[in-house]
Amino acid sequence: MTNDKVRIFVDSCAWDTLFENKVELLDLFPRDKFKLLMTKEVRAFEIESIPAANEELLGYIKKQIETCGIETDCFFGFGDYNQPSEYRPRTGGFGEGRWPTYEEGKYLELFKVSKTKLKKTGLYDEEADASLAVRACTGNIVLTAEKRSKPGPLREAVELGGKIVSFYDYQKDMPFTEFLKSSVEAQLTVV
Repeated sequence: MTNDKVRIFVDSCAWDTLFENKVELLDLFPRDKFKLLMTKEVRAFEIESIPAANEELLGYIKKQIETCGIETDCFFGFGDYNQPSEYRPRTGGFGEGRWPTYEEGKYLELFKVSKTKLKKTGLYDEEADASLAVRACTGNIVLTAEKRSKPGPLREAVELGGKIVSFYDYQKDMPFTEFLKSSVEAQLTVV
């Protein structure tokens, strides 16, 4: 992991708000100070599930990924032949996945999701939020458009001191980009 840069994870639901507000992430988060990422659950499942008819949003996301060098973060793991045929791995193999830290391992156990029914994205309920909650609780910042009070892993992460910037906190008394920048700066002071 890169320890010298602030790591910011972008939730899939954040992209709509960023797009609507015409946010150029590189202007707010220069590469020399910030590393923008998405979890594999967000990038390979949720973003890939956005309908092609939503081409302006998809074009915006693609541009931000390329301009900012947004990488996909996933943990190392092997395939599991006991899963149903439609199951796609969340982990990455050699050259893709990384070993979780001890601290991340504790939160992976805490935020385990019920694997009962796959959604149309190919993920189980709360699975993407659980992967983001792990990151938020281990020193990374998560940008999301979900309410902090919504039951689930992100709310639990907030209660545990996780670094979450919720766009629901935006009061519209300032430009959205100022809100976003000041909210991230405020999270930097959280220990």
